[in-house]
Amino acid sequence: MLQLLNPIWLFGIAGILVPLIIHLWNVKTGKTLKVGSIMLMGESSRQNSRSLKLMDLLLLFLRCLLIIVLSLILAEPVWRSLSKQQESKAWILLEKDAFPETYNTFKNQIDSLIKAGNELRLFEPGFVRADVEELKSDTGSVKSPGKLPYWSLLKLMQQQIPNGVNAYIFTGDKLSRFQGERPAINTAVTWKTYTSSDSSAKWIEHAYFTPTGDVQAIVSESSPRGTLTKTVSLSPGTSIGDIKSTIAGGQAQVQLNDQTIPADTSTLKIAINSDGFAHDGEYLVAALQAIQKYTSRKIRFVKPSSKPDILFWLTAKDLPADIEGTVFRYVAGKTNVIDTWITSTESGALQKENIALHKRIVYPEDKAAFSIWKDGFGKPVLDLTQKNNAALYSFYSRLDPEWTDLVWSPQFVKLLLPIIIPGADPLQNNSLDKRSIARSQITPLSDLLARRSFSEGGPVNNTDLTLYFWSFLIALLLLERFLSFRNNPN
Repeated sequence: MLQLLNPIWLFGIAGILVPLIIHLWNVKTGKTLKVGSIMLMGESSRQNSRSLKLMDLLLLFLRCLLIIVLSLILAEPVWRSLSKQQESKAWILLEKDAFPETYNTFKNQIDSLIKAGNELRLFEPGFVRADVEELKSDTGSVKSPGKLPYWSLLKLMQQQIPNGVNAYIFTGDKLSRFQGERPAINTAVTWKTYTSSDSSAKWIEHAYFTPTGDVQAIVSESSPRGTLTKTVSLSPGTSIGDIKSTIAGGQAQVQLNDQTIPADTSTLKIAINSDGFAHDGEYLVAALQAIQKYTSRKIRFVKPSSKPDILFWLTAKDLPADIEGTVFRYVAGKTNVIDTWITSTESGALQKENIALHKRIVYPEDKAAFSIWKDGFGKPVLDLTQKNNAALYSFYSRLDPEWTDLVWSPQFVKLLLPIIIPGADPLQNNSLDKRSIARSQITPLSDLLARRSFSEGGPVNNTDLTLYFWSFLIALLLLERFLSFRNNPN
């Protein structure tokens, strides 16, 4: 099938009007008559004889064809054709650990694919071939190796799967397994997901003593729709619902089902260095005081040199070499003026409003970090890395209202709360996270590449026809010049 990459150049075909007008306009001269005398001739009005006539039709056709071919060359013609491939068997991929539930959910589809001659393989490094009957008998005794994020497995699959072979993947839909950046591959993927039977979980993230002597527990409950966090206040030795406060060996503990964690009796030490950004420090202190009031956590502000539990480094100066605990720091670099907003990767945050972002520091393309906040273009604004004994939060903007509207937003305190009183480590895969990924986020970018074949007949080959059209143009030009000189030898 012929396709033009720059069809706008087809307007150049209108240039055939030029040779057409030249050939069409022809003035016919009158005939000369010989007479013996002009005595009997009288004066008459002068008359011009003109007529419109096409001359040298072959030359006209060649010149028009030259302009048409030149326009087609400028339009970059290509010929699209389907690649002829040998018929290959598709891969059917599923996890060994979850085989019983996966197979029971998609039994008809998996059986149909296997009967069609496709290969059943395990969705884990190596992608070894498997047999349904063996998996039914062995799945309970043999577990798969350490679970990798699905996107990482997809990249590994792309390195091993033969060209032209499609993949059918059957997995659960837990958001925690889809970590990292969605890859772009050239394999057609059909991904089917299901919600696991253990689709809800409840656990205690943190427990601590308040200044009044009560025990405050931060409890999270996760489901496919999201993860909600709440605080529960108990007196030692009491209970509220399924949450109990007990004392064992002189140590206060909080229990929830089979989970037991000790209550933290320490005072949280927080230091702020806002050298050069005094107003930013004031906004932060107000937010921290609101957190203290909301959580009843024992908090004391100290100097940066006293090894605090949490250090806010609101300055472009270098960090101290011996940092520990949790550090929130400003990143120095090139400033970009933009018009976007801040979103959070944490569930429940920033659901009611967009927080405007006016300026930001350019994010390095090669940095490997866990994204906490992002801008509207998907670039991290706050990320988390591990540096020696410190959890390092790097902020690629400022709290100043000229940079962002964070400090004016009611969400500001909620966004800081996981930093001040952290729950599960976001750098690790939390098995209790039951959130489901949106269907639109599952399909890898490769599917779009695979569907570019017209009539879905397979990959497409594009053959450049420019060279052939140039050869034809030169032949036409030589023929046109030959006929032109033959008709007008002078």
